[in-house]
Amino acid sequence: SGARYAEFMRSELFAPLRLERTFVPAATPPPDAAVRYGADDRALPFYDLDHRGASSIYASAYDLVRFGMFHLNDRAIGSASDGAGTGSILQARSIREMQRVHTWTNPGEGYGLGWRIEDDQHGFRHIGHTGGMPGVTTVLSLFPAERVVVVVLANTRSEIVVPLAQRVAGA
Repeated sequence: SGARYAEFMRSELFAPLRLERTFVPAATPPPDAAVRYGADDRALPFYDLDHRGASSIYASAYDLVRFGMFHLNDRAIGSASDGAGTGSILQARSIREMQRVHTWTNPGEGYGLGWRIEDDQHGFRHIGHTGGMPGVTTVLSLFPAERVVVVVLANTRSEIVVPLAQRVAGA
């Protein structure tokens, strides 16, 4: 595209999906970013990682739900009334391909394109991704048949975030 990564993400993904609290950070944290805390419960100084495209995107829980609903082909997200057709970002068949298992890891679970995919013990298809780095733990879970998105964010590394997301999804 010739654009810098942060600008490309803003103009081609964040703006069309109206992800208004989603940023690729620069030398300082985005406005209103939560303070990250270490294992000793002390605030961590701002840091940035050098592996663009793999992490280091700041997003609100609301924006992550919007992003998840886009991946469930919600017509209210990225629709023509928003000023950007869903196909202008990803076509529905591309989203389906991303959510298809390409690499099986165990019976009933594997990896798609950017997503971990599993059929749980109750017969629900779960498509998701977790994330974490010092001072951050995240879960983004999609349940396509139910049209449900679950997001849990913590501003510390925590082992309870994934089970919490599972309990929320179970409800």
